[in-house]
Amino acid sequence: MMIQPPSGPVVEPTFILCQMRALLSHTTATASASAGGDACAAASVIWDLSANDEAAEFMFAHGLLPLLLHLVEASLAPQSEASEIAASERMLETCLGTLANLAAAPAVCDAIEARDAWPMLCGVLFRTADSSALHEWLRLSEVCCSALAAHRRSSGYAARWLRAMTSGDSLRRLMEVLENTRRRELLLRGVALLAAASYLAEAAATPDEASGEPPATDRTVAEPGAAEASGKAAVAVASEAAKGNVRL
Repeated sequence: MMIQPPSGPVVEPTFILCQMRALLSHTTATASASAGGDACAAASVIWDLSANDEAAEFMFAHGLLPLLLHLVEASLAPQSEASEIAASERMLETCLGTLANLAAAPAVCDAIEARDAWPMLCGVLFRTADSSALHEWLRLSEVCCSALAAHRRSSGYAARWLRAMTSGDSLRRLMEVLENTRRRELLLRGVALLAAASYLAEAAATPDEASGEPPATDRTVAEPGAAEASGKAAVAVASEAAKGNVRL
């Protein structure tokens, strides 16, 4: 059964909650195949709704974030059937896309930190090869980097994100994805993420004139050279693309 949003400029709260309830049904161990189909349809509707600031705020206030984080992790579990793999990849893509829409709000980054979800989210890079899901993961990561830099939110957890993003393993995996993709938008999104991570690293090391706070210390900064490493990686990928050495 396909779930369609109602027509008109205003979406009723009851409709939104209905979609969230359908998504919640996907988290139960006894969920049927039809329930899974309804959940995937509801996830797509929620992704669309999350582009609206008022709807996004409403869904966040009613517990959407923990539901999305749970579904991201569940979607990464090994599947045996082709249909299950496709459904998991689609669910992963929609959940990451919704998170990317929500993450521009500082409160969402705070909530992700409070749930200690950064390591799991960073680990998505290593646990899926689906290009659509990876595109939304790159978008989510870029949005988080930009939001953390713009709002100067708890540079301690900004550093945790940076450390995970700029570690040798993460950069090697990211380069592997970007160097072998045939999707131009995936490549461009990856370069944008590296640039945003570089900017965040520089912002973390710069005093906040408005607050008078000193530059980040050992508890707040990313690994030494994080900005330089991210910047060089972005330049390298862009350069290879210009030379035609990266398949688009």
